[in-house]
Amino acid sequence: MCASGKRPWLGLNGCGNCAATLTDGDGGEPGLGDCSAPKYWPTSSEGALGAVGGHSLASVASWADDVRDARPETSNWHFVDIPLAAPKYDAARDCKNDPKYGFCIVAELDRLRHELRCATGNDQVEALKFAVHFVGDIHQPLHTVLEDKGGNDIAVDLLMRGFTCGRTCEPSEIATNFHAAWDFGLIEKIVWDWGAYVDRLEDGWLKSAEATRPGTPVSAACAEPLVSGGAVVRAGAPPDACG
Repeated sequence: MCASGKRPWLGLNGCGNCAATLTDGDGGEPGLGDCSAPKYWPTSSEGALGAVGGHSLASVASWADDVRDARPETSNWHFVDIPLAAPKYDAARDCKNDPKYGFCIVAELDRLRHELRCATGNDQVEALKFAVHFVGDIHQPLHTVLEDKGGNDIAVDLLMRGFTCGRTCEPSEIATNFHAAWDFGLIEKIVWDWGAYVDRLEDGWLKSAEATRPGTPVSAACAEPLVSGGAVVRAGAPPDACG
């Protein structure tokens, strides 16, 4: 714990309701950043927005992906590889430090809790940018799955209409992988952009009783920095993908 006593402007334990319903990648993280706006984080938003030059958190939500190639030591910060058969997360097994690519996302989020409170200047700004992104990453269930590289090795064909292709439209088939489809493919098929998807959530599911009822994925994800992707993989993978 730092001894400065200054008030943090972003607390990772203050999850916005949108977190568990948005994915990562260019389709989802800006939406999560939009969900991190003042109405969701009222006590911390002023300092957070000031730290990023008055821009919205959505504008920096994909920054961690943008710098990933140039900073390979951050590569493992985006996920945690938990075996599907494992009943829970085990740090010794699932979050070993790789000298080249770093620790897993669970360890990194724990580090960022300290950096957001204790770092200064650019170090604190970077901590905010990473935190916004990783809160989105860890709520993507496939970011917690070891097998098939979190679904990246499962080829799928995505064919759907959504709002982007109405009744008179002939939908185009997209060859992708299971992870990418979950990341952004489904959202891009449903709506034109992440802002429209956030509006859809706010006008729909987030107004439901389920969104705030204890024990739902929202409250569970805020209480613990991990959601298991095992059920998603078993339910969504092609029949020949799981053996």
